[in-house]
Amino acid sequence: MFYPILKSSIDMKDDNLYLMQPDRLVKLADVFKNHLSICAFNVTKDQEALSTEIKHLDFVIELLMQNYIEKQKKYAKYCEQMKAVNDLNVSVKKIRRNMDEILPMIKSINEFLPEEDRLEEFSFE
Repeated sequence: MFYPILKSSIDMKDDNLYLMQPDRLVKLADVFKNHLSICAFNVTKDQEALSTEIKHLDFVIELLMQNYIEKQKKYAKYCEQMKAVNDLNVSVKKIRRNMDEILPMIKSINEFLPEEDRLEEFSFE
């Protein structure tokens, strides 16, 4: 016979109410063990599903990162090319300004030359 641990916490006079039968206690423990086993099995399956999903997401994220890195490299090349084009544009504008300054001087010098030695008139259009 087993007695509850907190027998004194219940104020009853009949000692037969306090007795626990071992076969019922074993049956209760077996039911509890089966319940915990089922819960552990369900937790294991959920963990496996989560692990699989995490691996899949990790793979997808890795692919996205590779795609992003490739695009970033392409855009870096485009930026370098745009910088070169902008530098060329600045150089062309500078040449144009210099030519605009020089052409009137050439025209005035050209007018001092005799008619047969004169250069053709230059125009950007």
